[in-house]
Amino acid sequence: MLKDENAVVRKYAARVLGKMGPASGASVPALIEVLKDRDDFVRWTASNSLEKIGAEAIPDLIHELKDEDDSILWTQKSVANVLGRIGPEAVSALIGSLKDKDSGLRGNAAGALGRQYDQKKRCPH
Repeated sequence: MLKDENAVVRKYAARVLGKMGPASGASVPALIEVLKDRDDFVRWTASNSLEKIGAEAIPDLIHELKDEDDSILWTQKSVANVLGRIGPEAVSALIGSLKDKDSGLRGNAAGALGRQYDQKKRCPH
């Protein structure tokens, strides 16, 4: 369903996976592919679903973030944002992205790290 011709079907398929949360961890690689979808709403829904899956998604997201293929730069920017919303487990990968040659990815990584800092300030351990 994530590859259906109809964008509405793709969006709802991604949404259902997000509602399942960590139980849908096996779908992470497919959802990362959906971040490359031509429809903005489908990409946005996939991003939110990856966030809801949480820590289970981190290894695949980090792998995608470190890919050096310039054709997936938009996806890497989305991945940086998702990692920033998931939690502190992603901090080291985000710090590594601050050295990327693309200023947009560096900016997204910096923003994601800022969100981590804000979360930590609100919820001190």
